[in-house]
Amino acid sequence: MAKDPAVYRHALAFSADLSGSSSGRFDQLRWQVTAGVGPAGKAGTDLDLAGLHELAHALLNDSTSWGTVLAALAMPGPDDSEQSRRETLSDLVDSCRTTHECFATHASVQRALVSGENAELALRRYPNYVVYLRQALALAPGPDIDPAVRCSAVAAALTACMQSPALFTLVEQGIRRFRLSMVPVRDHPDTRLQILRGAAAELWSDAPWLRHGDVFARCLVRVGEVLAESGTQTMSRDDHLDMLRAVSTRYAEYSGAATPPRIDTDGRVGLAAAFARETLRLRAPRRAEVVVADRTSPPPPRPGRTGPHLLVTVRPAATLREQFVIDDLGGLPSGDTPVTCVQSPDPLRPGGVGLRSVPDPGSLLEIIRRSAVPIYASVSATCLLDERWCQEWQPALSRASAASILLDLPFDECWHAWKRRRIPLRCGVTVVTVSNQPCAVLVCVLADEAPIVLPVTTVAAAGWRVFVRRADPGTDFEVDADPGPETRDILTDVMSDESSFGARYL
Repeated sequence: MAKDPAVYRHALAFSADLSGSSSGRFDQLRWQVTAGVGPAGKAGTDLDLAGLHELAHALLNDSTSWGTVLAALAMPGPDDSEQSRRETLSDLVDSCRTTHECFATHASVQRALVSGENAELALRRYPNYVVYLRQALALAPGPDIDPAVRCSAVAAALTACMQSPALFTLVEQGIRRFRLSMVPVRDHPDTRLQILRGAAAELWSDAPWLRHGDVFARCLVRVGEVLAESGTQTMSRDDHLDMLRAVSTRYAEYSGAATPPRIDTDGRVGLAAAFARETLRLRAPRRAEVVVADRTSPPPPRPGRTGPHLLVTVRPAATLREQFVIDDLGGLPSGDTPVTCVQSPDPLRPGGVGLRSVPDPGSLLEIIRRSAVPIYASVSATCLLDERWCQEWQPALSRASAASILLDLPFDECWHAWKRRRIPLRCGVTVVTVSNQPCAVLVCVLADEAPIVLPVTTVAAAGWRVFVRRADPGTDFEVDADPGPETRDILTDVMSDESSFGARYL
């Protein structure tokens, strides 16, 4: 892996040697994909590749015992154990780094492999990952086997490397006491990968079933047998799932909380829901200045397809600190207190953003009354969880000409809550182009309420489509949804100003 000095050793970073390329980072619980920007402001490339790569890291963790150990160590714990926990997690990642990168790189170019294209060409901007692809393909059956079956066999082999019995040790010792040194070296994923590479010539020598149907499970068993001959056992899928409750108990003992690692246990829907852990980063945070809005003199309007307008945003204060580089934080309240701002480009600072904070609903009503152009509003979903704030502010916000809700909560959890309301629900995806970068945006509409929107990668958009169709085949999912011109203007403004989009809490 090309190590990124800007991230902790426990993270897996996907980066290119060429500027302008998309990149990614997986921290063992969630991942971030950063859109690249090509020369002369042209759209960056390889965003899908980065998205697939990081998704594969997450799915490998979700479906394997070593991944469960990583997730358990990555979850927050008591302050007095933070340093030792982080060091142990980093040691664990170093012991599976090659396996993880082989799996993620192979998965990200699988479409090219199956169609007979040059998969290494897809990695031309990421030459450091070609070696991982070659290591993965060295585990494949012969070229006379169907390409899709060869990919399944490689995925099964790398998955088996991660099905180490180390999970038994974690449960036995507990999270606080667990150390990598307690796990025999032969049970480390990268050691298991070395064993398979040494046995690659015979790995599939007596496997006529490779020519018949879905072979992943049988490949997993076969690889486990080869590893067992070298003295390292492979945990079965059933044993892994049976251990999850014990891991949850150990985490509760360790942290004082009852929240288990978020691990897939539902093969029908769970894997698709993994996309709740994606954060899409469009750019580095812009500089911003926070000042109190002048209720008698609104800022210059913003242009849009619907004409000039003003944008009012409502975000948790902590989100504003993450989305922007703010020199003077004294103008922001603490924590997740909702902050209402008139948000616009800063005419005195190229590339900067002006945040004119609105102190009370009465001031917002006055701004709306005095404005010569329509007021559009974008409200974070987390702010709507504050009932007191809603009671105070919603009457004023309802006077806006158009509004949308920016989803910063897990989509799958929200979707189930929406379905419980038993009102008409439409979901779909649209494309919004910002700075020459086309971006997918999930759009959900409940009856005649304000559209709920979330910028995502196209990989995540496809995943959420699978999630919706599997969880409720009766719900429509439009592949080319039309959110309306006002919502499209809101999205363009928000995605031009703010840097990152995704669930704040999982």
